[in-house]
Amino acid sequence: MLPTRVRLIIPILGATLLLVNWQAAMQDLNQMRVQNQQDWEAKQERKDYMDSKWDDYRRGNSYWVSELEGGKVYQTDAGGTQDTVTG
Repeated sequence: MLPTRVRLIIPILGATLLLVNWQAAMQDLNQMRVQNQQDWEAKQERKDYMDSKWDDYRRGNSYWVSELEGGKVYQTDAGGTQDTVTG
């Protein structure tokens, strides 16, 4: 059998290790929560961008590039077609 002093120290060390593990687990949990929030915000930004492009498409707005004119970009909408640089 272990001496009394050693028997008292062992549970204290166990509790200390448990506390350290608990703190590490909480830090990991917080890091995962922050990463999850960042991922969600990035997903929302991508979704908002795609929604805006889909809205343009539904309204009949489009962009196209003319190869014959050296790559000029034109915009087509309800008002007609126009060069995006000169209007």
